[in-house]
Amino acid sequence: MDDEKINERGVLTCPETLWDTAVQQAEVIGPLARKEPVGLAEADAAERLGVS
Repeated sequence: MDDEKINERGVLTCPETLWDTAVQQAEVIGPLARKEPVGLAEADAAERLGVS
């Protein structure tokens, strides 16, 4: 995919509250995705975010 051809990815039209939620989820999901194996604390955090 040539990023120079993409003018906008939906972020400009995304409601601020939705964007804030996405950022918070990414802050938890990113480290979880890099970790192996996932422990109980991480699984609990994912469940609280609704991504387990």
